[in-house]
Amino acid sequence: RYDEQVKQGLKDQLDELAADLRKRTKATVSTAVLAGPITTTLAEYAARRGVELVVMTTHGRGGISRLWLGSTAEGLVRRIALPVLLLRPTEHGAPVDVSFRRILVPLDGSGFGEEAVPLAVRLAGTKDVEYVLTQVIPAVPVVLSAATPDHDRKVFEARETVASDYLDTQVREARGRGATARGEVLSHEHVATAINEYSDAEDVDLIAMVTHGRGEMSRLLFGSVAVKLIRSSQVPVLLSRPTGK
Repeated sequence: RYDEQVKQGLKDQLDELAADLRKRTKATVSTAVLAGPITTTLAEYAARRGVELVVMTTHGRGGISRLWLGSTAEGLVRRIALPVLLLRPTEHGAPVDVSFRRILVPLDGSGFGEEAVPLAVRLAGTKDVEYVLTQVIPAVPVVLSAATPDHDRKVFEARETVASDYLDTQVREARGRGATARGEVLSHEHVATAINEYSDAEDVDLIAMVTHGRGEMSRLLFGSVAVKLIRSSQVPVLLSRPTGK
């Protein structure tokens, strides 16, 4: 049957990739060809196999592949109760460099968001790795600043102080896990833009964040920030839903 031929062709491709991976890394590798709705089927398979981390590229080469992988990545992060590591594909299918030396962890002030720190530490460890914990606060609106500069400056400084104190606490906790860490308060109207600009300027190797938290900004976190990072970040992104613990 045609379906069986297609399935066998896909299995042969996966087996070839698996053999190459075993040869290069000495890793234990298994393959499977699944049938069904993409995100649901992947999530169910991961649960059955006791998977701890899902790794995939966010875009392919070519229009159809690019759209398929982008939408699959977004759907999978929404549905799966596992950390998902999203990588940018390299040119000509070359191996992706996943050496993480500087990791950016955006925090939103919630206990849920802070789960990204131990998650990133479990993935990358603490040896020769720097963790930059950051919080983005709104920039002072230009129009309002021109009208009431003293008031707006005081409001901004108060926000900056609260964010700085919060990050100091989180940095101490990260250091208690054996990590090299520092805090950085960023100011921008758009959270995702601030994260991307900082990661580009500071040679960040990985962005790690939890997709939901508490509060107004946190409820919108996945829709407004995580999706934008999936689509626009030039560095790998590690996303996870909160455990609620």
